[in-house]
Amino acid sequence: MYFRRIGLIGRVDNTAKKIETEYKKWDVWFLFIIILLYMLTCVPLAGSIPLYSRFIILPAMMVVSFYKSESPAKVDWLTIAFFVVAVFPSILFSPYMGNAAVKAATVLLMFVSSSMYFYSRCYTGLQSLYRALVIFGYVCVAANFFRFLIGQGYSGDNFRGYFGNRNACGAALVTIAVVMLAEVWKSEGKKRIFPLVFLGLDIFIIIITYSRGAFLGFIIGLLVFLFFVYEDKVKFLGVCISIAILAFLFRGRIQQMPIYERLATEGLSRNELWDYAFQVIRDNFLTGVGFSSSKFSNQLEGNEGYNFHNSYIGLMADVGIFGVIMLALMFLVLGARIYIRYKNIPSKDRIQYVALIAICIAFFGLSFGEAYLIVAGSPFSFVFWCCMFCLSLYKQKEINNS
Repeated sequence: MYFRRIGLIGRVDNTAKKIETEYKKWDVWFLFIIILLYMLTCVPLAGSIPLYSRFIILPAMMVVSFYKSESPAKVDWLTIAFFVVAVFPSILFSPYMGNAAVKAATVLLMFVSSSMYFYSRCYTGLQSLYRALVIFGYVCVAANFFRFLIGQGYSGDNFRGYFGNRNACGAALVTIAVVMLAEVWKSEGKKRIFPLVFLGLDIFIIIITYSRGAFLGFIIGLLVFLFFVYEDKVKFLGVCISIAILAFLFRGRIQQMPIYERLATEGLSRNELWDYAFQVIRDNFLTGVGFSSSKFSNQLEGNEGYNFHNSYIGLMADVGIFGVIMLALMFLVLGARIYIRYKNIPSKDRIQYVALIAICIAFFGLSFGEAYLIVAGSPFSFVFWCCMFCLSLYKQKEINNS
């Protein structure tokens, strides 16, 4: 009876392992396709079709949540409650109520579908999303480097690749840089060469975009990744000092880089656009002009730039001080969840988990120069929230050996 029981357990374990492997492969390609489709919204050559694909993608995520699910497909109602409380007053008192309501509904759809998906994939969603981002990274870097080699993809003196502008190109490449760094870190021997080459190409393209926000996001993502992977913080400090020494020794070369010159002379400021933003904030301090409506307001007013190129200034203008406080609480709750899960993360998943954390924090840095945090229809906002829900809903699978 004992040996029969052991044999039965063995068969069950093997079957479960087979199902889990097949599930993750299928899931990886599903996530890769939806990320690629979302990113195509930034590619002018793709036409208008991808722009509306999110209204197919997001419901598709909800449907797939019930396919081979590891856990019941639930909605992260707490995060959604914070968001609704934050944006509802801004919609109610907005002169652009219709625009604000539609944009908020689109974000809610993204929250519902993403949280459902990663609730249902709470055990393997981390590995699947990470692998999907790695595959996207290889495709994106190869495509944009090819465009560089044939002398196309430039807007003036800055490179934008296949994207509509350099900031979008840089934001995509920051995400890729983090996962490529993770691939280099966890690979051994000759297996490191391939991701190392793509990491180098990725950094090169970031530099030639001259995007200040992308460069800042890359530096933040790099430091965050190294901070988490080095359990010995003395080693981390040594690495930071080494990087600083190298930067000092090669400061002449660095100062000749156009991206450094832009940061040194302009910082992240948008001058007149931000001056106008602060005027909007003063005039609508409590509830803002309406969620995601400052861009719409700017277009009506004829101001250049269309958005304020800063998520924090933009959110303050959109939802006012009350909404910003509620959104800050939402991020604090999500951050607490992620920290609790990080403390118990198994070693085999640690690099992937750290990579997604670094991507999220890099986007917080990117958002000082661009509006990417909570934007209806933005591919970067979509990737950010996939990472946030994946991290906050992750569960370690318990193996019953009894």
